[in-house]
Amino acid sequence: MPTVKSNGISINYEECGSGEPLLLIMGLSAPGAAWGQHVEEYKKHFRCIILDNRGAGASDKPAGDYTTELMASDSVNVMDALGLERFHINGISMGGAIAQQIAIKHPSRVKSCVITASWAFCGNYMKNVFEMFKTTRSSLPTADFQQMFFLWLYSSKFYGDQPRAIENGIKGNIADPSPMPKLAFESQAAACVSHDTRGKLDAITCPVLLTSGCKDIFVPLECSQYLREHIKDSTLEVFEGYAHVHHWEDLEKYNRVTAEFLRKHN
Repeated sequence: MPTVKSNGISINYEECGSGEPLLLIMGLSAPGAAWGQHVEEYKKHFRCIILDNRGAGASDKPAGDYTTELMASDSVNVMDALGLERFHINGISMGGAIAQQIAIKHPSRVKSCVITASWAFCGNYMKNVFEMFKTTRSSLPTADFQQMFFLWLYSSKFYGDQPRAIENGIKGNIADPSPMPKLAFESQAAACVSHDTRGKLDAITCPVLLTSGCKDIFVPLECSQYLREHIKDSTLEVFEGYAHVHHWEDLEKYNRVTAEFLRKHN
């Protein structure tokens, strides 16, 4: 798999599709491969560059706390290495926080941006959520942690409608032959907690689509509403009945809405 040297480490990435470049940045603990069901749609229209963030997948996992600014620098370094001056972005959760940093620091390079289930800063509630994740990830058996984690990610509606998908997802995570090391999880969680773009969001000049699940108890709807209020050229699409991973819970709608938005700004 191709890699790029960035800030002293190797960042793994993959490419597929053709067209204008689309940078895809996944969230806490997830490798780039988690984009698979979305890439099936995006690759019809875009050259997809799919990252493993530092700490995830096949990228290096250095010790110490990460920041979303540092991870944004990793992403831009990959695009520089590929000679891609302007590009679209979709970032999910922590990936949406990283996308904010790229759009703030490099506004002329971002053509359009989707920010999914993300936040501008962590208030006391979300800080406690991340601390709870760190503690339980460290102390619980893997199977128990995955059971707990899915309850935070998915809605009661999806649990009712798709119990087999929930069961298979949990089993798949438990069986992962190369799980993220505990310290890498904590390093990424630190980046999530320290992320703060208040007072900087007006530097984002590209069109932005925000998506949120109205039942999200991890990153509540109000976080996306804050971003909508402070990013000038932004719209908010709320997924009724769904939660943090509404992009998987209502995959068809999410792929359609986001692909249409990105293609509109080709």
